[in-house]
Amino acid sequence: MRSQRQHLCSAVRILVQNSRTGSEKDFARQLLLEWRTVLIFGGRTLTRIFVNKSAVDVLDASAKYLRYLGFFFWSLGILNVNRMVTQGLGYSGRAVFSGVTEMIARVIVSVGFVGTYGFTAICCADQAAWISASCYILPTCLMCVRRATEKMK
Repeated sequence: MRSQRQHLCSAVRILVQNSRTGSEKDFARQLLLEWRTVLIFGGRTLTRIFVNKSAVDVLDASAKYLRYLGFFFWSLGILNVNRMVTQGLGYSGRAVFSGVTEMIARVIVSVGFVGTYGFTAICCADQAAWISASCYILPTCLMCVRRATEKMK
């Protein structure tokens, strides 16, 4: 029977082999899909690299947290791309404000929902922050791109 480490090494080997055959865009899409899959279905296995298998509560909590992260990685991608474009165009204050928006969302989830929903709310705090910051930075980024293209004309 193969160990968990061997399974992880096989997945990385397949990922590297597939990265050589397609375009960069296909590779990025495949990388996101594979890591999402690893987080959603293999959170417990990933955690066992660092934690002893006798710590069942830690493994359960970690698997749940990583599963929630895996489902919402798309929002982190949108957030990071738009934030970097906005900052690269010279609007760093607006990019920083998206970080402030993230922090406000984390505080709202922590203060407003952890008492009621417990650890599930903690698992959702990052995702709520990413989505709220994306709701701010996406239109801001589009506005900054529009201004930059108008300046170039």
